[in-house]
Amino acid sequence: MKKFTVLTGILTIALLLTVGSLSAQAATKWHIGAPKVVRGTWRTAYTHNHHYNPFSYYFRDTFTVNMTDTAGGTTMYNRHHHHVSNGSGWGANAQLHYRQLTNHTYQLRSYVDVKHHKLPLTYRITLSHHNQQLNLTRLNGRPAKLGRFYKVAN
Repeated sequence: MKKFTVLTGILTIALLLTVGSLSAQAATKWHIGAPKVVRGTWRTAYTHNHHYNPFSYYFRDTFTVNMTDTAGGTTMYNRHHHHVSNGSGWGANAQLHYRQLTNHTYQLRSYVDVKHHKLPLTYRITLSHHNQQLNLTRLNGRPAKLGRFYKVAN
């Protein structure tokens, strides 16, 4: 009876270790595209332009995710929140892949073509407020927090 208990204990531990390693492998697996919950258009709140310019008193960033790529850009507004101009775009790319790190955190990886070299572009996205807000961090080079974005369209 004692041997049976020891054997059952060993098998239980082996099973737990196997299941634990399988879930860790699933978290590191990259999938093609983007998860449905992340897809759509996301926008920051109006942010005061600290480098005062009468033509761009405020700015907002927009981040768009679809099945194949992501794109981002900055739009400038005057004091009355009227559109003045589109700033430079950032992060246009292709070949989007993702992996889920936790329940509400994803990593997106895509590639931008620079002089015929494909350079990876990686973001970490953390969702909150019933998936209506995301915190966006660019992971290339030194991690850079790009801000809190709010969902504006699917």
